[in-house]
Formats: sequence, structure tokens, C-alpha cells
Amino acid sequence: MDKRNFELDFIRAVAILLVIVQHAWSILGLDGPAPAISYYGYKALIYGVPLFVMLSGYLQLRHPMPLPDFLKKRFTRILLPFLFWAVIVYVISVCIHHYPEVTTLREALLQFFPRLLTNRINTAYWFVFMLIGLYLVTPVLQAALQAASDRKRLLEYCLAVWVAFMALQDVYPACALIPFFPIAGKYLGYYLMGCYLCEQANQRALNLKIGAIGFPLAYALNAWMMSRGHDFVTLEILEVLCLFLLLKSVRIPAQPVQSFVQCISRYSYTIYLTHFVLIAFFYSVFPPYFPQHGATPLYTSMLVLLLEYLFCFLLEKIRIIPAKITGISET
Repeated sequence: MDKRNFELDFIRAVAILLVIVQHAWSILGLDGPAPAISYYGYKALIYGVPLFVMLSGYLQLRHPMPLPDFLKKRFTRILLPFLFWAVIVYVISVCIHHYPEVTTLREALLQFFPRLLTNRINTAYWFVFMLIGLYLVTPVLQAALQAASDRKRLLEYCLAVWVAFMALQDVYPACALIPFFPIAGKYLGYYLMGCYLCEQANQRALNLKIGAIGFPLAYALNAWMMSRGHDFVTLEILEVLCLFLLLKSVRIPAQPVQSFVQCISRYSYTIYLTHFVLIAFFYSVFPPYFPQHGATPLYTSMLVLLLEYLFCFLLEKIRIIPAKITGISET
């Protein structure tokens, strides 16, 4: 694992943990307004996917790549594991009669691709389709950034337009500009922001101060606003920005912890595609140990992360299935 960027590995490991926490919370049914402390607490912790998108933005936009090579490399990397695990999840769902309308093998085969393409195998897979959309526009972004005389200024202009558009949606959602001028997509902005912060925000002490002070303040303000019925995307952007800078400035000297974080980072895509199976299993088979309580998603997510780590570790060591199929990144 030499020459890996620990900053990016650490952010990715935290991101997958946050995704697991959020899904453990929602599958348990704590995404309603009661109890309030659980709802507003976990509702504000939705940073996992934005962090993933920001990392992807930096990794895909930092160096231009010939279009055929980019499409082959990226889509092979995300589609093969997606199809592999989607098939397994679909088979499990059919076997446990999760789809009451599927009663025969023929119906199961005929409904697989319609369900896959309409994201009805598991709703968590929306992330894959969003990522595909970002990758489709990446060659255009790469070309624009490469051709720009001032790459930094172009990124700043795009981010300024994005934040302004998100703010307009927050304060004036009825404005006709919003449905007719949707160029500043939420995750496209995170994609560009990740590239900008990784390239420009390199002062660790400053990043640490901004993150350590800004994140709790933005989080508290966001939770308070949601408790009053307001959900502002711009506050989410501020939270994610501060959290990204905070995580980017973290240093962990202990080698065993570094190795574990790097493994979780390399396993993160496989974990994303499979973690909800374990969560659903624990909640349905052992309900007394996983009550509908605000603390349950916390220890559930830690248990799931540990078991997923062991599962991916065995997949990697046994090597029965190629890594490009399982989604485990190269060492």
C-alpha cells in the first residue's frame, strides 16, 4: 500500500461509514419526525455521498485522459461490480419473497433488467446511476479545464454559479429560473468542489481551523433549521466543505490504523453495494438486539463495517472472483 494518499483514503473510509449509518437509520424507520433527536441528528448526517463525489471529482479531473481509455476504465470499474452484486441481491430478494409479484423463474428473469434500470432492486443503487451521469460529462469537464488559461479561476467561477443557484433554490424555490436553468446540479457542484479543494486547500493548519470550528457550527445551525421545518441545501454544502477540510487535515501516526483505513478505502465500493443486506438481516432476524432507538444505527453501522471488512478481506485473499468483478480496488 505504498504511495497511497492517506488523506483521500481517510475521507473515503469516513464516507462509507456515514453511508452505513444513514442507511442503518433509515432502514430502522428513524427517518420520520419522531423521535426528534434521532430524526434531526441523523437527518443532518448525510455527508457520505457528497464526500464520495468530491473525491471522484478530484481523481477524475486532475489529469485528462483519452476518451476511449476513460470510458473503458471508469465504466468497467463501476458497472461490472454493480451488475455482479445487483444479481446477487436480486436473487436473495426473490428467494425471500421480497417481490410478491415474482412467483416463477421466468418472471424473475424477465423482471431483472426492468427493475435494475428503474432502480427497484435496492434504492441505495441510485448512487451508481448518479455516478454514471457524472462520468458521462467528465470528458467535457476535463477538456474545459485543460483548455482554460486559468484553471483555478474557472473552477471558482463554476463553484460560485453553483452555490448561487443552490441559494436561489433555498430562498426562492418558485423562481422560474430553477426548472428552466438546471445546469448547477447538486452533485456536479460537489464533483467540482472536490477537485478545487484537493488542488488548492493545502494549508493543513488552516484547513484544521476551518473544519474544527466551521463544521460543528454549520451542523448545529442545520439541525436547528430543520427542527423549524427548513431544509437548506446551502447549509449542507457548508457542512460538507468544512467536514472535508477537517478530514483532509487529520493525521494518524499508528500504522495498524492506517492499514485498516486504507483497506476500508479500497473496499468501499464493494461495501456500498452490499452493506444494506447485512443491515436488513440484523434488523429482521434479531429485532430484540436492534430496537427502534437512536443509538441502534451507531452500533449497527460499526458491526456492519467490521463484518464487511472481513468479508472483503476474504474475497481478496481467496481470489476466487476477480477484483474487477467484486469491486475491490487494487493495492
